[in-house]
Amino acid sequence: MIYRNSYLEKTRMLLEIIANRELSEKEIENLRILVRELTDESEIERLFRNDIENIFNDYEKGKISGSDAVKNLQLLKVYAVTQLEKHIEKVVMLLKEATEKYGIDFDLKLTELGADTVSKIVEYIENAELRI
Repeated sequence: MIYRNSYLEKTRMLLEIIANRELSEKEIENLRILVRELTDESEIERLFRNDIENIFNDYEKGKISGSDAVKNLQLLKVYAVTQLEKHIEKVVMLLKEATEKYGIDFDLKLTELGADTVSKIVEYIENAELRI
């Protein structure tokens, strides 16, 4: 089973970029894109919606079984409810450290996640589960 979680994957990418001693212009540009995707609530929702649709599309095309699709959706829901806010806090902390380390000012859209966002993500997931 392939586990889809773009937010977690982009957090990993952020860690890899920040771990570099010096950042190239391309890495700084990628970092700014990641910052927007990881700290803007509408972007976070979009990442989850895309994952949900990709899981559903893989199920419809027969690439994954219904049980694998449901399991992936359930794992995504558990992540959104139990880990997402913690990871956003860590991302914000890392970005503040990167600001000090590299002198780059990031336009942080979010410092904590609203309950509405998690509720919407859970609703998207539950609607997808019903379609399988």
